[in-house]
Amino acid sequence: MTNTFVGREHEISLLRSTMRNSRLTSLVGPGGVGKTRIARELVARSTQDIRIVELHPIRSGKVLPDFVAATLGLPEKAGETALSAIVAEIERRRFVLVLDNCEHLAEECSVLVGELLRRCRKLHVVVTSREPLSVPGEVVVRLGPLPTDVAVRLFTERAGLTELTEHERAVISRICENVEGLPLAVELAARRARATCVREVAVGLSDLLHHDLAATIEWSYQLLSDAERTVLRRVSLLVNGFSLNAATAISSVSPDETLPILLRLAAKSLIERTGSADDSIRFRMPEPIRVFAREKLRAAGEELGVWHRTLDWLVGLTPPLLNEVHTPGGLNRTLDAERDNLFAATQWMSATGERPDDRVLLSAALARSLQLFGRVTASLHMLEQVLAEVPDSPYLAVALIPLSWGLCNTGRRTAAVEVAARAVRLAGEHGHLVVQLRALNQVGCALIGEGRFVTGEAVYRRAIRLAKPLSPMAVAMLRHNCAWLLSSAGDHERAAELLELALPVYREHLPDRDLAHPLHTAAAVDLGLGRFAEAREWLLETLRVAGDNRMAFPNVVEGLGYIAEHEGDPRRALVLFAAADAFRTRMQRVHATGWGKRIQDSAARAQAQVSRKDCLAAQRRGRRMSEDALRAYLVADTGDRTLTTRELEVVRCLADGDGNQEIARNLGMAARTVSSHLERVKEKLGIYDRTSLQQWYLVEHG
Repeated sequence: MTNTFVGREHEISLLRSTMRNSRLTSLVGPGGVGKTRIARELVARSTQDIRIVELHPIRSGKVLPDFVAATLGLPEKAGETALSAIVAEIERRRFVLVLDNCEHLAEECSVLVGELLRRCRKLHVVVTSREPLSVPGEVVVRLGPLPTDVAVRLFTERAGLTELTEHERAVISRICENVEGLPLAVELAARRARATCVREVAVGLSDLLHHDLAATIEWSYQLLSDAERTVLRRVSLLVNGFSLNAATAISSVSPDETLPILLRLAAKSLIERTGSADDSIRFRMPEPIRVFAREKLRAAGEELGVWHRTLDWLVGLTPPLLNEVHTPGGLNRTLDAERDNLFAATQWMSATGERPDDRVLLSAALARSLQLFGRVTASLHMLEQVLAEVPDSPYLAVALIPLSWGLCNTGRRTAAVEVAARAVRLAGEHGHLVVQLRALNQVGCALIGEGRFVTGEAVYRRAIRLAKPLSPMAVAMLRHNCAWLLSSAGDHERAAELLELALPVYREHLPDRDLAHPLHTAAAVDLGLGRFAEAREWLLETLRVAGDNRMAFPNVVEGLGYIAEHEGDPRRALVLFAAADAFRTRMQRVHATGWGKRIQDSAARAQAQVSRKDCLAAQRRGRRMSEDALRAYLVADTGDRTLTTRELEVVRCLADGDGNQEIARNLGMAARTVSSHLERVKEKLGIYDRTSLQQWYLVEHG
């Protein structure tokens, strides 16, 4: 089914023109007139640095700056407001910010936009709203109905009609005039025509007293089956998109029926099918339709029951927080996808007082998502509020763990130790061993931050003893974290012994993308032991497998900077140290004590080897690097033909006739890691088939 952009070329051209001549352009018009569609088309066609922020998921203006900063991917800096973070990101570059659906936050948007325009001289803002913001300098572009000929073209395309008789064209023109040229209404009518015929659509519309958007949506709604109406009403509680699993759980429709119903609703333009990071099926509902469906939900007396099913579904995402010492990376990705729905649910529970225990649990899950996204201060404010309002809950220990993590990563490490210790006591009182182990792990992490290594090791040893009856992965995680503590304390030999036990378990149980932290720990240990070639190998593997795990990124950059300084390239080292520091600041991540001291000493040695001018130039270059530029810089000089020890081991096994699975078993790594090593070897040597690679090894090392 095609869904191309039809018409509005004049409006796009006008919008571009006003953007050149004005720093604030407001695209104004009634619901369903196509404001969001034009904004998205503007972003899609633009070659400028332009981002769109859809505001319909939030209802409180108090969180507006935080929401914009989070959508732009701007992590916090200790003591910095969300507004300051936005300004710091865009004040020196040409940037276009599109704020979509501002009408319910008009006053707050006016304040935010005014302040951003005042402080960011190269910024241009486009807002879509049902009314202007009334900010000085604002240019208003009013979006009206589609001309009849354009509306007919839109109808024809969406209905899948290729050849029309004169009578059909006249009927379609009358339909488009009846719905007053509103694009969403035209699309709804056209989708209906795909299932019936143009004449029946015209008859259905003629029965309505008013042909505005609400009436057209009502008409489309009445044409649905009972099951379709039920699903549409019930998924309206979900903001900014939902998964198939969510729709199934919340609608209470048979799982076998849910997907066909959603696809039929998408075919009728009542919902949209969207992509997702993991290629799973996901949908979103246009805001005018969501508002309509939400009203139908209330009128049907179903809202409270659907809220409870929504909470049940969200709570169903959280068992790893209660039942697994090592929470899998898949949980992080799930929580990230549902962040807006978690936010809406916790707001509703706060306003209604419903299900306070689940509010604590879901707040802990939301805090984890916010922290991994870099919004640490926002997570702390939320947790402090919920713990003040719900002081007694069986899930308090679960919420205290991210609270301690946030305190630790904003430099309040003594408080972090106290909060994590309280979580240990509460989990013990409730007999919840897994949560107690997670809390003990957090105590250990906070003690590392304080430099209290002896006490921290004792905590980890106790946790390892308690974890042994549970699972190999729980023990491996605690051993790994204890290894990080020992390495931070300078005891790299004992750290290496623990890693030898932990890493094979990690590789066996986790996908490559979740190996970033243990791989970096292995690099830190090898650096401490003076094994620089092995350390580089670990760091580059970390970089390859980490993917979107931004938490591990500054450690990798610093490790490669440390190696550059050791190998006599102080300028490169200074570039990397400055880039990592800037990235760490944006992520609001402080150094772990031992690692931070090692990096600071290396940076001081690098600075001593170059002139002040060269030092400042290198640091300036590093601070200005974007993440993509930095990643390219990291691998720019790795194209030599020298194989690392691990790569050579992989090729040796290959020469012995082993397949990838056998190599993985022999070397204690995942098969995907073997493939990654082989691809890199082929790139280095310019050899692109296995037979030639085997022959190369026999000639060079046979």
